[in-house]
Amino acid sequence: MGLLGRIFGKGKKEGAGDLTTRIISMRQQGMPDPEIAETLSKEGVPPEAIDDAMAHANEGAMPPLPPPPPGMPAPPPAPPAPAGPPGQVAELETESEDVEALVEKLVAEKTEGMEVRVKDVEADMGKVRADIQELKNTVTELKQKYAGLQEESLGKIEEYAKELENVGAQIKAMQKILQQIIPQLGENIAQLQRVVGQVKKNKK
Repeated sequence: MGLLGRIFGKGKKEGAGDLTTRIISMRQQGMPDPEIAETLSKEGVPPEAIDDAMAHANEGAMPPLPPPPPGMPAPPPAPPAPAGPPGQVAELETESEDVEALVEKLVAEKTEGMEVRVKDVEADMGKVRADIQELKNTVTELKQKYAGLQEESLGKIEEYAKELENVGAQIKAMQKILQQIIPQLGENIAQLQRVVGQVKKNKK
């Protein structure tokens, strides 16, 4: 069964015109609408089709015949309107099947196009996820390298600080030594000056 056949269900069993004609005929036989609807429903006609046919019957219904005078037999019911020729019915069914096939083809094409697009989007999302993961790995590596450089720098700074402390201690030791040597140098220079002066006097 095609797409339209699945949508409309059992509506193809009897045409809308035939159903309208039957309803008009049943009304002319004196059957009320609830009884007509119940009868058609038992035959498998969908409620929507019954409502539409009744609406069409109300639009094209013939005015009720006046009651016969007393003693006169009731007039026979009007014959149902003839249905369309078999060729026309077959043509309509063929056109309906063509429309169903066309609708199914369009739906299949649209569905296939959507599936292709969804696959493309999924592929793009996979690439984006891979790029994001690569960036995360790069950031992690940079953090590790920065931490290593920081530790190495701190180690070198500590070494420089220790070397500076050693240099400072050496400078202080040199200062103490110079403080002890300078007075002695001053005395030696003074003595040397006296000796030189005395030698000069002796030459004269």
